Amino acid sequence: GGVRYLEQGNVKLVYEALKERQAQYSIAPHLSREIPFLFRAVKGKTAPAFLVRLGLFAYELFTNSRKLKDSKIKKLKKILLDTGFKNKNLIQYHDGQVNDVRLCIEIAMEAKSLGAKVFNYMQFNSAKLVDDKWEIETEDLIQNKKYIVSAEHLINVSGASVLDVHKRANLKWSESWPAVTFSTGVHLYFDYKWPEAGLILPAEKKGRYYFVLPTFSPYKSGVLVGTTDTKVENGTCYPEPTEGEVNQIMSLLKRDLPQLGELKPHKIISGMRVLAGGGQSSHKLDRKEKILLEKNYVTILSGKYTTARASAKKILEQLLDIKISVNDLVLSNSKGYSTLEVESLGSDLELEKQAARLRFGEIGSGKKKFNISNLENLISDQIQYCLDNEDAFFWEDIFDRRLNVDCISNEHKIHKAYSSIKASYFK
Repeated sequence: GGVRYLEQGNVKLVYEALKERQAQYSIAPHLSREIPFLFRAVKGKTAPAFLVRLGLFAYELFTNSRKLKDSKIKKLKKILLDTGFKNKNLIQYHDGQVNDVRLCIEIAMEAKSLGAKVFNYMQFNSAKLVDDKWEIETEDLIQNKKYIVSAEHLINVSGASVLDVHKRANLKWSESWPAVTFSTGVHLYFDYKWPEAGLILPAEKKGRYYFVLPTFSPYKSGVLVGTTDTKVENGTCYPEPTEGEVNQIMSLLKRDLPQLGELKPHKIISGMRVLAGGGQSSHKLDRKEKILLEKNYVTILSGKYTTARASAKKILEQLLDIKISVNDLVLSNSKGYSTLEVESLGSDLELEKQAARLRFGEIGSGKKKFNISNLENLISDQIQYCLDNEDAFFWEDIFDRRLNVDCISNEHKIHKAYSSIKASYFK
C-alpha cells in the first residue's frame, strides 16, 4: 500500500493504493497475500512513535483489515531477539505482498485470451504520424522479421526506455512536461529461514527506510532485503547493482540484524524507477503517476505497481475521452482457488505440488492438468506449460520470469532438480 508515503503526507496515493491492494486479493488470490508487519520507530530517524502509531492505525482503518497472524509476528520477534535486535518501539500493522512476476505474466495472458494481441521479444523500432495515424515499425527478435503496424493511438508505458521511445517516435519532450528522473533500487536475496512477516526499518537518513521480507516463494524459503534509492543520469531497463548500493544495504543489516548481515546474498537484482520531477533527491519525488497527453500519444511517469490497474484506467479515459466502469475481473487461474495454507510440506513432490498450485492457481480446472506422479514429471509439465501457453522462449523466461525458482539458493533441492532438467529443453 505504500505506508512510507503517509509520512510525506501523500494520503491520496496511499488511499488509492490500499483500494487497489484489496482488489488484488480478489483478482489474483493465488498471487497475493496479506502479511503482518513490524515498523520500527526511532527517535531522530522516523516520526515520533505516537505519530507512527496514529498513522498506522489510520492505514488499517482505510481497508478494515483482517486480524493479524500473531503466530507469525511471534516468530519474527524471536528471530529479532536471536539476532540481537533491540525490541523497542516496534509497531504492528499489516500490508500486502504480491508475486509480481507471475502477476505480470498472467495479466498479459488474460488480455490475450480476451482478444488483445500480445507479443514477447517484439522490439519497438520507430513510429511516425501519417495522416493522423501512427505507422509503427516493430521487429520480432525471435524470427528476425520486421513489421509495420498501423494504430490510432500510441501509449508509451516503456518504463526506463520512456525517453528513448519518445525519441524514436520523432517527438520532442514538451516544455510543459516535468523533467524525468531515474533512480535505481537494489534488492538482496538471502538463504535464511524467515517467517511470513515483514519488517520496516529506518535507514541512515531520516525519512528513508529499508525492508526485510519473506520471499514470495512457494517454497517458504529465503528472505528479501531492500531497497536503495540512487539517482542516476540515464535510464536502462537492465541496471547493474553497484558495489556501493550492495554495501549500503549490508551495512544496515550488520547494524540491525548482525546474523543476517554476516551472510552472503545468493542473488542481487536491480530495478529502475522512472519519476516525474527533478532537482532534488529521488526518494522525495512523488510516486503518484503523471499521465502526459499530446493528441493521440500518451506517456506515463512515476506510478506504483500496486496502482497499475487504476493508472491504466486513467490513461484510457484521458486518451479516448470516455468514462470506464471497472469491474473486478478475476484472473482465470484464480477461479475456484482456495487460499488454504499448507504449513508443513514433507516430501519434495509435496513441496512442488504446492508450488505449482501457488503459481498457476487451479491448474486442473479446464486449462491443463500437470502430471503429479513424481517430481521430474511435475517440473517438466510446468516448463512445457510455460513454453506452450505463456510465450516463453529461453530458460531465463521460465526459471526467472515464470516460475520464480531463481529466488531460492543454488543449494536448495528444488533448484537442483530444475537445473538437472534444463538440459532436456535447452542446450
